[in-house]
Amino acid sequence: MGPDGNYLMEDHTLAHIREDWIPALSDRQIYENWLDDGGTTMGERVRARLLEILEDHHPAVVAPEVAQAVKAITRRAEERAPR
Repeated sequence: MGPDGNYLMEDHTLAHIREDWIPALSDRQIYENWLDDGGTTMGERVRARLLEILEDHHPAVVAPEVAQAVKAITRRAEERAPR
């Protein structure tokens, strides 16, 4: 949009403006309910989510020929880079 843009008139904004989006780590409960549920801080929720991701995420292994191609591209780029 840039500094002078008006995102409110963009097609994307108009198409999605009625969608409800709540950040996954935000807690919008009233204070008493938040306390009853453990009263976790944002930092505690972020840490718990990070540990969950690190424990549960198992990325797919790149095929050997793809890894080789990436290494070759990287090597060529490093050779061309000014020093």
